[in-house]
Amino acid sequence: MAAGSVTGPVPRRGSLDDIRAKSTPAEDRERLTRHSRTVHAAVAQIEDRIQSAGILATEPAFWSRVRRAALLHDAGKIAEGFQRQVEPGGTPWGERHEVLSLAYVDLLAGAGAWSDEDRVMVATLVATHHRPLHAASTGGGKPALALQYNQKTAWEEAFGTTAGATPDQAVVQVPRFLHRELLGWLSGFLTVDPPKTALGVPSLAQRSRDLLEVLLDIWRHPAKPHQGLLAVLAQGALTLADHSGSAHESLQAHMPLLPGYLARLPYEPYPHQKQAAGTGGHLVLAAPTGSGKTEAGLAWAAGQLRTMPGLPRVVWTLPYRASLNAIRRRLADDLVPAPGEKKADIGLLHGTVAQTLLTEALDDDCAAGTPHAEPTASQARKACAQAGAMRLFTQRLRVGHAPPAPERRHRRTVVLLRPARTGQLTVHSGRAACLRARDLRPAVGGNAPVGTAR
Repeated sequence: MAAGSVTGPVPRRGSLDDIRAKSTPAEDRERLTRHSRTVHAAVAQIEDRIQSAGILATEPAFWSRVRRAALLHDAGKIAEGFQRQVEPGGTPWGERHEVLSLAYVDLLAGAGAWSDEDRVMVATLVATHHRPLHAASTGGGKPALALQYNQKTAWEEAFGTTAGATPDQAVVQVPRFLHRELLGWLSGFLTVDPPKTALGVPSLAQRSRDLLEVLLDIWRHPAKPHQGLLAVLAQGALTLADHSGSAHESLQAHMPLLPGYLARLPYEPYPHQKQAAGTGGHLVLAAPTGSGKTEAGLAWAAGQLRTMPGLPRVVWTLPYRASLNAIRRRLADDLVPAPGEKKADIGLLHGTVAQTLLTEALDDDCAAGTPHAEPTASQARKACAQAGAMRLFTQRLRVGHAPPAPERRHRRTVVLLRPARTGQLTVHSGRAACLRARDLRPAVGGNAPVGTAR
């Protein structure tokens, strides 16, 4: 296929090994092939953790679609404009690499004989892993792709051959030899024969345009709830995998809370703790201060974990931020560390900090600084944000803040929730449990056991 006329100066990249996905680390910027492999592998970790919980059980192709999108999401970074952007002292390209990636989705979908549903969903995930297709009705957020790419777009100028100040300065965005090498690498990874390329068939720019137009049309209309929820969950899985790969932070498999928690207590468990350990599903526990509600909650969670698929998580919420560090230290000291560690690794989830980290981590890739210079402040902030954001997800047991309810009558209550068919248990302690206790019975048809200790 035509990846652009080979005119202008000699290409600056000698092989696929010279194609970079990131502007960091400065001494050896991350290669596109490595980043693609890393994100693809991260999807497997997420799948191991979640498996087919909830609505995912209704869509057998869910994880295969996310894996394909993980491999292809950054294929458009092969463009010379993007490569110049991530060089030391580079300047922004001005085009969206994920839009060019759609051309490779289209090519590989044909080579692999994907269904229409697979092609559309993989393309949707690739196109939206940085920006939305359409502008939100509420405004705000990043500019939508539909605002940048429309009937006024000069597609061949953007993704084919970009004009320079003089004819001999024209830039071929994807030289044919690099295109063939990338296509062969992707095909091998997907275990399909590379699609045949020939002159006269649609160019990369045309394929990108045509597939983006399909997506814009499909998602212009309200989605069915089932379809929309699957798309959002798949997008979340790809985003998590992408940032896990970028931050080089793996999701933890170790659960510090092991089965038989009560048996390891240094005293004979109280009756309400034993009752909590033997209760399946939701539980409301009302007990005096100092009676062992924390141990009862942990015993309940340990019992639930044995019957849940995948690698479920436990989230413990408290009403006051000052309490978070105390419970985190307590759990780190009392629970079982991973092999080779001295203490259990307990995550800390704080709403304001989490929002800041996630916002900064989702920033687009930016150009590098001056040659041989130290990383810029914005690059350092993004790297720290990516690592910090991944810490919000990596641990399987976390403590977090839930705003206190205005009432005080439930301050000795612990609400233990196991939502149907999900991979997360939630323990609401103290006044954070107030509204949950009040609303729990209608939510489950009045079947939540209530244990009371005097």
